[in-house]
Amino acid sequence: MKIRFAIQFFIIALLCACSFGAAEFQIYRQAFEIQYVEGDKVLDEVGRAERKLMQQKFNRLSGVRSFDPDEAKYYLKVGDPPLAGAIRASLTALKDYNDALSGFATGEAAAAVRSELSSASSSLEASLTTLGGATGVDAAFVKILSEGIGRVLLVLEVLERAQNRAVFRERLVAAHPDMKNLMLELRRGTGPMFDVVKLGYTTRGSLGGTDGINTDNLKRLEDFRGLLAGWVILIDQSVLAMDQAVLAVATQAYAPDLTSLIKASVEIEVLAEAIKTARN
Repeated sequence: MKIRFAIQFFIIALLCACSFGAAEFQIYRQAFEIQYVEGDKVLDEVGRAERKLMQQKFNRLSGVRSFDPDEAKYYLKVGDPPLAGAIRASLTALKDYNDALSGFATGEAAAAVRSELSSASSSLEASLTTLGGATGVDAAFVKILSEGIGRVLLVLEVLERAQNRAVFRERLVAAHPDMKNLMLELRRGTGPMFDVVKLGYTTRGSLGGTDGINTDNLKRLEDFRGLLAGWVILIDQSVLAMDQAVLAVATQAYAPDLTSLIKASVEIEVLAEAIKTARN
Protein backbone atom coordinates (compact mmCIF):
# COMPACT_ATOMS: atom_id res chain seq x y z
CA MET A 1 0.00 0.00 0.00
CA LYS A 2 2.87 2.38 0.87
CA ILE A 3 4.50 1.64 -2.48
CA ARG A 4 1.30 2.36 -4.38
CA PHE A 5 0.73 5.61 -2.48
CA ALA A 6 4.31 6.75 -3.16
CA ILE A 7 3.97 6.04 -6.86
CA GLN A 8 0.61 7.80 -7.06
CA PHE A 9 2.07 10.83 -5.30
CA PHE A 10 4.93 10.83 -7.83
CA ILE A 11 2.40 10.73 -10.68
CA ILE A 12 0.43 13.67 -9.32
CA ALA A 13 3.61 15.72 -9.01
CA LEU A 14 4.56 14.93 -12.60
CA LEU A 15 1.12 15.77 -13.92
CA CYS A 16 1.25 19.16 -12.29
CA ALA A 17 4.66 19.93 -13.76
CA CYS A 18 4.33 18.66 -17.32
CA SER A 19 2.17 19.29 -20.34
CA PHE A 20 -0.60 16.89 -21.35
CA GLY A 21 0.77 13.46 -22.25
CA ALA A 22 4.40 14.11 -21.31
CA ALA A 23 4.13 12.87 -17.74
CA GLU A 24 2.02 9.85 -18.63
CA PHE A 25 4.35 8.65 -21.33
CA GLN A 26 7.42 9.28 -19.18
CA ILE A 27 5.92 6.99 -16.55
CA TYR A 28 5.18 4.41 -19.24
CA ARG A 29 8.71 4.65 -20.65
CA GLN A 30 10.26 4.14 -17.22
CA ALA A 31 7.94 1.24 -16.45
CA PHE A 32 8.79 -0.55 -19.70
CA GLU A 33 12.47 -0.09 -18.83
CA ILE A 34 11.92 -2.15 -15.66
CA GLN A 35 10.73 -5.11 -17.74
CA TYR A 36 13.66 -4.63 -20.13
CA VAL A 37 16.21 -4.74 -17.29
CA GLU A 38 14.64 -7.91 -15.91
CA GLY A 39 14.86 -9.55 -19.33
CA ASP A 40 18.50 -8.47 -19.56
CA LYS A 41 19.27 -10.44 -16.38
CA VAL A 42 17.57 -13.52 -17.83
CA LEU A 43 19.60 -13.28 -21.04
CA ASP A 44 22.88 -13.02 -19.12
CA GLU A 45 22.12 -16.49 -17.73
CA VAL A 46 20.96 -17.86 -21.08
CA GLY A 47 24.13 -16.59 -22.76
CA ARG A 48 26.39 -18.19 -20.16
CA ALA A 49 24.61 -21.53 -20.53
CA GLU A 50 24.64 -21.36 -24.33
CA ARG A 51 28.38 -20.68 -24.39
CA LYS A 52 29.00 -23.54 -21.94
CA LEU A 53 27.02 -25.98 -24.09
CA MET A 54 29.06 -25.08 -27.16
CA GLN A 55 32.31 -25.52 -25.23
CA GLN A 56 31.13 -28.97 -24.15
CA LYS A 57 30.42 -29.78 -27.77
CA PHE A 58 33.90 -28.63 -28.77
CA ASN A 59 35.47 -30.77 -26.03
CA ARG A 60 33.77 -33.92 -27.31
CA LEU A 61 35.43 -33.56 -30.70
CA SER A 62 38.74 -35.34 -31.21
CA GLY A 63 41.89 -33.78 -32.61
CA VAL A 64 42.66 -30.15 -33.22
CA ARG A 65 39.79 -28.30 -34.80
CA SER A 66 40.19 -25.66 -37.47
CA PHE A 67 39.14 -22.09 -36.71
CA ASP A 68 35.62 -21.05 -37.71
CA PRO A 69 35.08 -17.26 -37.59
CA ASP A 70 31.35 -17.82 -37.06
CA GLU A 71 32.19 -19.44 -33.72
CA ALA A 72 34.26 -16.48 -32.47
CA LYS A 73 31.81 -15.44 -29.73
CA TYR A 74 31.97 -18.93 -28.23
CA TYR A 75 35.73 -18.75 -27.67
CA LEU A 76 35.75 -15.43 -25.80
CA LYS A 77 33.18 -13.95 -23.45
CA VAL A 78 32.58 -10.98 -25.71
CA GLY A 79 29.02 -10.13 -26.67
CA ASP A 80 26.27 -12.76 -26.82
CA PRO A 81 26.19 -16.19 -28.46
CA PRO A 82 23.50 -16.58 -31.18
CA LEU A 83 20.36 -17.40 -29.16
CA ALA A 84 20.92 -14.91 -26.34
CA GLY A 85 21.98 -12.30 -28.90
CA ALA A 86 18.83 -12.72 -30.99
CA ILE A 87 16.55 -12.54 -27.97
CA ARG A 88 18.39 -9.53 -26.55
CA ALA A 89 18.21 -7.75 -29.93
CA SER A 90 14.47 -8.46 -30.02
CA LEU A 91 14.03 -7.12 -26.50
CA THR A 92 15.99 -3.99 -27.41
CA ALA A 93 13.91 -3.49 -30.55
CA LEU A 94 10.76 -3.61 -28.43
CA LYS A 95 12.25 -1.06 -26.04
CA ASP A 96 13.20 1.20 -28.96
CA TYR A 97 9.68 0.90 -30.37
CA ASN A 98 8.19 1.93 -27.04
CA ASP A 99 10.69 4.78 -26.73
CA ALA A 100 9.52 5.88 -30.18
CA LEU A 101 5.88 5.78 -29.07
CA SER A 102 6.74 7.89 -26.05
CA GLY A 103 8.90 10.29 -28.03
CA PHE A 104 6.23 10.80 -30.64
CA ALA A 105 3.50 11.38 -28.06
CA THR A 106 5.56 13.94 -26.18
CA GLY A 107 6.38 15.99 -29.26
CA GLU A 108 9.75 14.80 -30.53
CA ALA A 109 10.31 15.35 -34.25
CA ALA A 110 9.52 12.34 -36.43
CA ALA A 111 13.10 12.27 -37.71
CA ALA A 112 14.45 12.11 -34.14
CA VAL A 113 12.04 9.34 -33.21
CA ARG A 114 12.92 7.37 -36.34
CA SER A 115 16.59 7.44 -35.35
CA GLU A 116 15.66 5.57 -32.15
CA LEU A 117 14.65 2.62 -34.33
CA SER A 118 17.59 2.49 -36.76
CA SER A 119 20.02 0.72 -34.39
CA ALA A 120 17.32 -1.81 -33.53
CA SER A 121 17.04 -2.76 -37.20
CA SER A 122 20.80 -3.30 -37.51
CA SER A 123 20.95 -5.45 -34.36
CA LEU A 124 18.02 -7.59 -35.49
CA GLU A 125 19.55 -8.16 -38.91
CA ALA A 126 22.84 -9.28 -37.35
CA SER A 127 21.12 -11.60 -34.89
CA LEU A 128 18.95 -13.15 -37.59
CA THR A 129 22.07 -14.09 -39.54
CA THR A 130 23.62 -16.01 -36.62
CA LEU A 131 20.48 -17.44 -35.00
CA GLY A 132 20.64 -20.64 -37.05
CA GLY A 133 23.82 -21.57 -35.20
CA ALA A 134 22.20 -21.55 -31.76
CA THR A 135 23.10 -24.55 -29.62
CA GLY A 136 20.98 -26.57 -27.18
CA VAL A 137 17.67 -24.92 -28.01
CA ASP A 138 14.48 -26.26 -29.54
CA ALA A 139 14.57 -25.84 -33.32
CA ALA A 140 10.87 -24.92 -33.40
CA PHE A 141 11.50 -21.93 -31.14
CA VAL A 142 14.42 -20.79 -33.30
CA LYS A 143 12.13 -20.95 -36.34
CA ILE A 144 9.32 -19.00 -34.62
CA LEU A 145 11.71 -16.36 -33.30
CA SER A 146 13.35 -15.99 -36.71
CA GLU A 147 9.97 -15.45 -38.36
CA GLY A 148 8.99 -12.87 -35.74
CA ILE A 149 12.25 -10.98 -36.20
CA GLY A 150 11.75 -11.06 -39.97
CA ARG A 151 8.32 -9.45 -39.65
CA VAL A 152 9.61 -6.76 -37.31
CA LEU A 153 12.47 -5.93 -39.69
CA LEU A 154 9.90 -5.21 -42.38
CA VAL A 155 7.97 -3.02 -39.94
CA LEU A 156 11.07 -1.01 -39.03
CA GLU A 157 11.92 -0.54 -42.70
CA VAL A 158 8.45 0.91 -43.34
CA LEU A 159 8.73 3.21 -40.31
CA GLU A 160 12.06 4.58 -41.49
CA ARG A 161 10.48 5.67 -44.77
CA ALA A 162 7.78 7.80 -43.11
CA GLN A 163 8.17 11.41 -44.24
CA ASN A 164 5.92 13.34 -41.83
CA ARG A 165 4.37 13.03 -38.38
CA ALA A 166 0.92 11.99 -39.60
CA VAL A 167 2.27 9.10 -41.64
CA PHE A 168 4.72 8.15 -38.92
CA ARG A 169 1.96 7.99 -36.31
CA GLU A 170 -0.14 5.85 -38.63
CA ARG A 171 2.75 3.43 -39.17
CA LEU A 172 3.69 3.32 -35.49
CA VAL A 173 0.15 2.21 -34.72
CA ALA A 174 0.12 -0.27 -37.62
CA ALA A 175 3.37 -1.79 -36.30
CA HIS A 176 1.78 -2.64 -32.96
CA PRO A 177 0.46 -6.16 -33.77
CA ASP A 178 3.88 -7.38 -34.98
CA MET A 179 5.75 -5.77 -32.07
CA LYS A 180 3.25 -7.20 -29.59
CA ASN A 181 3.53 -10.62 -31.19
CA LEU A 182 7.34 -10.49 -30.86
CA MET A 183 6.96 -9.79 -27.16
CA LEU A 184 4.56 -12.71 -26.79
CA GLU A 185 7.03 -14.93 -28.66
CA LEU A 186 9.71 -13.99 -26.14
CA ARG A 187 7.25 -14.97 -23.40
CA ARG A 188 6.60 -18.32 -25.09
CA GLY A 189 10.35 -18.76 -25.47
CA THR A 190 10.99 -18.72 -21.73
CA GLY A 191 10.40 -22.50 -21.68
CA PRO A 192 13.19 -23.18 -24.21
CA MET A 193 15.39 -20.62 -22.40
CA PHE A 194 14.93 -22.58 -19.16
CA ASP A 195 15.86 -25.79 -20.97
CA VAL A 196 19.09 -24.24 -22.27
CA VAL A 197 20.12 -23.14 -18.77
CA LYS A 198 19.09 -26.51 -17.33
CA LEU A 199 21.21 -28.32 -19.91
CA GLY A 200 24.11 -26.02 -19.09
CA TYR A 201 23.93 -27.14 -15.45
CA THR A 202 23.76 -30.84 -16.35
CA THR A 203 26.88 -32.97 -15.96
CA ARG A 204 27.00 -36.40 -17.54
CA GLY A 205 27.69 -39.19 -15.03
CA SER A 206 27.17 -36.83 -12.08
CA LEU A 207 26.39 -38.56 -8.78
CA GLY A 208 23.80 -37.07 -6.43
CA GLY A 209 21.46 -34.25 -7.23
CA THR A 210 18.69 -34.73 -9.79
CA ASP A 211 18.81 -35.53 -13.52
CA GLY A 212 22.57 -35.04 -13.64
CA ILE A 213 22.42 -31.67 -11.87
CA ASN A 214 24.27 -31.45 -8.57
CA THR A 215 22.77 -29.87 -5.47
CA ASP A 216 24.47 -26.47 -5.87
CA ASN A 217 23.38 -26.18 -9.50
CA LEU A 218 19.84 -27.27 -8.64
CA LYS A 219 19.66 -24.25 -6.34
CA ARG A 220 21.01 -22.01 -9.12
CA LEU A 221 18.47 -23.46 -11.55
CA GLU A 222 15.61 -22.76 -9.15
CA ASP A 223 16.87 -19.21 -8.75
CA PHE A 224 16.80 -18.90 -12.53
CA ARG A 225 13.24 -20.25 -12.57
CA GLY A 226 12.27 -17.43 -10.22
CA LEU A 227 14.07 -14.90 -12.43
CA LEU A 228 12.17 -16.17 -15.49
CA ALA A 229 8.87 -16.13 -13.61
CA GLY A 230 9.37 -12.51 -12.61
CA TRP A 231 10.15 -11.55 -16.19
CA VAL A 232 7.03 -13.31 -17.50
CA ILE A 233 4.84 -11.44 -14.99
CA LEU A 234 6.36 -8.13 -16.11
CA ILE A 235 6.01 -9.06 -19.80
CA ASP A 236 2.30 -9.72 -19.31
CA GLN A 237 1.75 -6.33 -17.70
CA SER A 238 4.00 -4.59 -20.25
CA VAL A 239 1.84 -5.97 -23.07
CA LEU A 240 -1.23 -4.40 -21.46
CA ALA A 241 0.61 -1.09 -21.03
CA MET A 242 1.81 -1.14 -24.63
CA ASP A 243 -1.78 -1.67 -25.81
CA GLN A 244 -2.80 1.48 -23.94
CA ALA A 245 0.20 3.46 -25.21
CA VAL A 246 -0.60 2.61 -28.84
CA LEU A 247 -4.26 3.50 -28.30
CA ALA A 248 -3.20 6.87 -26.90
CA VAL A 249 -0.92 7.56 -29.89
CA ALA A 250 -3.66 6.49 -32.32
CA THR A 251 -6.18 8.89 -30.77
CA GLN A 252 -3.75 11.65 -29.81
CA ALA A 253 -5.50 14.27 -31.93
CA TYR A 254 -8.70 13.72 -29.89
CA ALA A 255 -7.15 14.36 -26.44
CA PRO A 256 -7.50 10.76 -25.18
CA ASP A 257 -8.00 9.82 -21.55
CA LEU A 258 -4.61 8.48 -20.39
CA THR A 259 -5.83 7.07 -17.08
CA SER A 260 -5.58 3.49 -18.35
CA LEU A 261 -2.01 4.05 -19.55
CA ILE A 262 -0.98 5.40 -16.13
CA LYS A 263 -2.72 2.53 -14.34
CA ALA A 264 -1.06 -0.14 -16.51
CA SER A 265 2.36 1.52 -16.20
CA VAL A 266 2.16 1.95 -12.43
CA GLU A 267 1.15 -1.70 -12.10
CA ILE A 268 4.46 -2.72 -13.69
CA GLU A 269 6.32 -0.87 -10.94
CA VAL A 270 4.10 -2.36 -8.23
CA LEU A 271 4.66 -5.87 -9.61
CA ALA A 272 8.41 -5.30 -9.83
CA GLU A 273 8.48 -4.35 -6.14
CA ALA A 274 6.39 -7.41 -5.24
CA ILE A 275 8.71 -9.68 -7.25
CA LYS A 276 11.77 -8.20 -5.55
CA THR A 277 10.19 -8.77 -2.12
CA ALA A 278 9.24 -12.36 -2.99
CA ARG A 279 12.85 -13.17 -3.92
CA ASN A 280 14.30 -11.80 -0.69
